[in-house]
Amino acid sequence: MGMKTLIALAVLVIHSSFLWAEDGGKKCTQLIEGGELKKAFAPCHKAAIKGDAEAQYNVGMLYGLGEHLTGITEDLDKEVYWYEKAASKGNAKAEAALGHIYEAQGDFSEAKSGMKKHQFTGMHRLKSSLE
Repeated sequence: MGMKTLIALAVLVIHSSFLWAEDGGKKCTQLIEGGELKKAFAPCHKAAIKGDAEAQYNVGMLYGLGEHLTGITEDLDKEVYWYEKAASKGNAKAEAALGHIYEAQGDFSEAKSGMKKHQFTGMHRLKSSLE
């Protein structure tokens, strides 16, 4: 196998993994928007592991909703973990969710920080869309 073939194969593998994550993220979003929360966890989790920020937010949300709605056990540590991963990529919903969690726990400095990030991200997006 030649060097060009190896490079082409590597590019194809990398590209297809990004497409797979994107497709998994779309499936995740479709199921959540359709109210099929119990079916959403598996595709959301797969896309979240691949780095999809929206899927990471959704996994956090599913952990927060708990077993009666999602079929998975409520787990605050996992909820926060996935929100933090999504927020680190600029997901404004995850930033706001973290702010609410910290506020509920009485950690007002972290809550304020999370809310400020959320407001900054929202204002930045609004400004960008107007330009």
